[in-house]
Amino acid sequence: MPLMLPSPFMIFRVQAPVIYLVVVLSGLIAEESGAGIMLSVIMAIFFSLGIWALDDYVDRDLDIVLHPSRVIPSGALSPRAVLGISALSLSISLFSSILKLIFFGDAILVFIVLIELMLGILAVRLTREDLLDNESRILLKAFLTGAMIGLIFPAGGGLSDKVIVLGLMVGTAHVANTLVIPNGKSVKEPPIEIKLVASSLYLASMISGWAAYLAGIFHKLIIIPLTSTSISEFILMMGVGGRACQLRVKSAAGAGKISILVILLVEALL
Repeated sequence: MPLMLPSPFMIFRVQAPVIYLVVVLSGLIAEESGAGIMLSVIMAIFFSLGIWALDDYVDRDLDIVLHPSRVIPSGALSPRAVLGISALSLSISLFSSILKLIFFGDAILVFIVLIELMLGILAVRLTREDLLDNESRILLKAFLTGAMIGLIFPAGGGLSDKVIVLGLMVGTAHVANTLVIPNGKSVKEPPIEIKLVASSLYLASMISGWAAYLAGIFHKLIIIPLTSTSISEFILMMGVGGRACQLRVKSAAGAGKISILVILLVEALL
């Protein structure tokens, strides 16, 4: 029998462990205390849960077609329950960031939570806003969610050059990916203008990585998986090759991301 998770845990997305690992890495790079890193991780867990729950609530009609396994269309939780989970989780994330400010004098986390809270609410509301055409809504949501992803990197308290560049790179790549696959599933071929914008963003992400390497911000070992991941993501975005090719490229991209995190973790611990 397949493993059945409790309903609230079904709200988490597959990228959740990577996000929390990034927060830990940020704290380690910034030489934060264990308690400080723990508060940052608690914030990240509840903040992401709150935003994803809010996204599930707002997109509940679309998810019937696009994501039928999510909590609301699957019947695991009612819309009201999901909205309650969102409100509670976001409140806990804000409270944990305030605790870090009080006990560690770190205002960065409060600032990030407040900014991301505004971006998150605006991003999910845009999916239901009738005043914007579909292309404009996708573009705005892509940049808002990209900013949210980028801000996750310094959430552990690390405002080093390395963390800022990584946030910029990943956020930019996320914008490109969201432009091409706005709802997590490619339902139709994106317009050529969108592809050009997304391609430019992927190129900018890769160039910023190389620039950081040349500036001595990144270790030379990182540049190999960094480049391979960027190229793999670009190929996936463009839809080049058949299904077998896409699976191999997706595996290469995943391996590259894991390699980058491992190198950063080892570097932070040494």
